[in-house]
Amino acid sequence: MLDKVNFLTKKVKDKAGRLKYVYDGTITNGASISSLDRSKLITYEYYDNGARKSVLYPEFAKNGQTYRYEEVYDYYPDGTLNNLINRRVKVVNQGTPIVDAE
Repeated sequence: MLDKVNFLTKKVKDKAGRLKYVYDGTITNGASISSLDRSKLITYEYYDNGARKSVLYPEFAKNGQTYRYEEVYDYYPDGTLNNLINRRVKVVNQGTPIVDAE
């Protein structure tokens, strides 16, 4: 599907109909989602109650290091949003993200 700025964007939903992955449709060449490089995807995770837990964005390089941006959601017991943390994480050891102190 072309998005509003004419980029080919693919969306994959989980069994509950929520976003699981979003990616640039030009990277697939007809490949299935399981064969794609996960570092190029936007990945969504959810708590058991269906609330969004996190969003992990594609990797990018800056000053010789590889990073990803991550959004982490925290909720009050009644389900309302308490905190939304946006952070840059450094990717080390085959894609393992760690929080960047910068």
